[in-house]
Amino acid sequence: DETNPTRERIREYLSGNYCRCTGYQAIVDAIEAVAKARAARSAR
Repeated sequence: DETNPTRERIREYLSGNYCRCTGYQAIVDAIEAVAKARAARSAR
């Protein structure tokens, strides 16, 4: 369980699941935002 993944790690998680030709920048952004929000809630 990785609560604060880097953008590179997120891309690794997605590799093989999404076609890179479409560019999944928005998906990476969303995953990063959720991870940060969860980490902030856990820190309380």
